[in-house]
Amino acid sequence: MRYLLPVLIFLLIACSGQKYDYIIQNGSVADGAGNKIFRSQIAIRDGKIVKIAETIKGKAEHYIDAKGKVVSPGFIDMLSWACGPILYDGTVPNVVQQGITTAIFGEGWSMGPVNKNVRKAMQSWWREYKIKYDWSTLSDYLKLVEKQGTAVNVASYVGATTLRLYVIGFEDRPPTEEELKTMKELLRKEMEHGALGLASSLVYAPAFYASTHELIELAKVAAEYGGVYASHIRSEGEDFIPAVNEFIEICRQANIRGELYHFKAAGKDNWNKLDSAVTLIEKAKAEGLEIYADIYPYTAGATGLSAIIPPWAKEGGDSAMVERLKNPQLRKKIKTEILTVTKGWENFYQLARRRRKYFD
Repeated sequence: MRYLLPVLIFLLIACSGQKYDYIIQNGSVADGAGNKIFRSQIAIRDGKIVKIAETIKGKAEHYIDAKGKVVSPGFIDMLSWACGPILYDGTVPNVVQQGITTAIFGEGWSMGPVNKNVRKAMQSWWREYKIKYDWSTLSDYLKLVEKQGTAVNVASYVGATTLRLYVIGFEDRPPTEEELKTMKELLRKEMEHGALGLASSLVYAPAFYASTHELIELAKVAAEYGGVYASHIRSEGEDFIPAVNEFIEICRQANIRGELYHFKAAGKDNWNKLDSAVTLIEKAKAEGLEIYADIYPYTAGATGLSAIIPPWAKEGGDSAMVERLKNPQLRKKIKTEILTVTKGWENFYQLARRRRKYFD
């Protein structure tokens, strides 16, 4: 007993003498583990959280008053399109100011692998940022981001669109056996250099032209490296349920973990399908498939205007699409399909409209 009191005194002195770089006070903490929000202080030293407690003894060089605010871990953006702007400005303020500390790139289109086909298509996207596209692999791009410096952590999938564009271009046809082999080898090399897996965005050309079989074969390669298959599925509208089933089948056949991008039923006429889609995913998980879904926390959507053009009119790329729009007969056909077709492709015009009179 005579040794206990000196030990307690020593511990009290040691604790009271702790020094921290920052102490965040008066905030409501959301720990990211699904627990209820709680009031706590947070001590930071050398860029790391070293203590979370209701009261922290010790001194800090800086105190942050978080009264009326929520303190949480940095957000992970599972589908970021800062891959171009980050080369222009590594501080990416529009990302950081949302509380995002990790950005995941590669929804269908990725920043590698790159050849003349990919460079031509992608440069038109990021022309305003004056990106040279003078690298040849996704891993080279990531090394460039690291070299230039960035305010956030980054990682990337390999885009199934990019692989198809690299080997086939904007042609609406299946790959030959040799072409598919090349696509798989390109993916394999990127997986060996740290890519997260394979990602598709199947509502957009040329990704729309890829068959389920093609995607399964590519996903099998990603699975060899413990990768993930992430997908903006083929439809979130009229064909929503078949598209969810396709996603599940790809994960099942490739034996790969799956991530369903921005899970939603688009268009008021399809809202009633969401419960059925959730049931499909839960059933697949019960069977042992490791698949997940993410959502964005708002009720709007946005994409390029060309998304309302039927996929057949986009074969050959933007220049070919423009030529078709210049042709009176083809333009009439395109307009008719935009105004009337609801199945077989993701008609964003039909999903967005509420009353025809506002659009005609």
